[in-house]
Amino acid sequence: MLEVRLPVLRQFVCDPAKYCEGKSLCCQNHDTPPGMNVIDFYRLSRKTGQPVTEIWRENGTVVPVLTQGGWIIALGLRHNPCPYLSNVPDCAVHDSRPLNCAFFPFSVFLTRRDQLPYYQRIYPCIDGAQPTGGQIRFSAKLLALFNELGEVEVKYFWQGIDPVIGEMNTNKLGSLLKTAQELAPREAPHAVASIATAWELYLSRLRIHQAAGSQGPVNLEGFFHQIVGSALYALCYREFAARLSEIEKFHLSVFAALNDRIVAIFRKYGM
Repeated sequence: MLEVRLPVLRQFVCDPAKYCEGKSLCCQNHDTPPGMNVIDFYRLSRKTGQPVTEIWRENGTVVPVLTQGGWIIALGLRHNPCPYLSNVPDCAVHDSRPLNCAFFPFSVFLTRRDQLPYYQRIYPCIDGAQPTGGQIRFSAKLLALFNELGEVEVKYFWQGIDPVIGEMNTNKLGSLLKTAQELAPREAPHAVASIATAWELYLSRLRIHQAAGSQGPVNLEGFFHQIVGSALYALCYREFAARLSEIEKFHLSVFAALNDRIVAIFRKYGM
């Protein structure tokens, strides 16, 4: 009789010392900047005592997100490494961390299972692991809340307009970066260095592409979010700061009520 042995999957555990050589890889990689909802800035503000607008100025960025309708932009957190990663591998705001941080890597198992092999290559903690029942239920609760959080953000931050930027090709990206370089010294001086880094990354990839005589789009894998995010941050910084300031002045009670529900979910599942 043929004996078939199936691989035994371990339960997922976040243990940077064991799986990441103490580096907290998901908190540092270029390709995992967390998209942020305004509620995340509110939660970080409650945790740190900093005003929402100050957190945006010091640690915010813009994250491009690919959807079925094309590229959209989301608020984000600077991520090379995360500014709240203190005494690696510890998170200084763990109980108030962005929801997308809490949702990772369960989001891959629940909503992006086709990308699981890619993430397993990068993050040893995921390879050969599966979420526990409690982790799945916690993630499902967050997932159910995301749509509501998105609707609230569209109403109060995006002011009813979907943040769509459409297609993003090499020429459009180069134009975006040039505009950002021109505007950054005046509009967002603290972003000048990150724009310069993004520009150099873009040019180096472009040179490699041209030297190889390659056709089609430039391969920006691993750097796309950093390049586009840095450019859009400089372009949107002042306007987004004004919108966050308005929320701080007039609409914090809405986000406080949402946060109470989030805290209850975290406590129930010990996350």
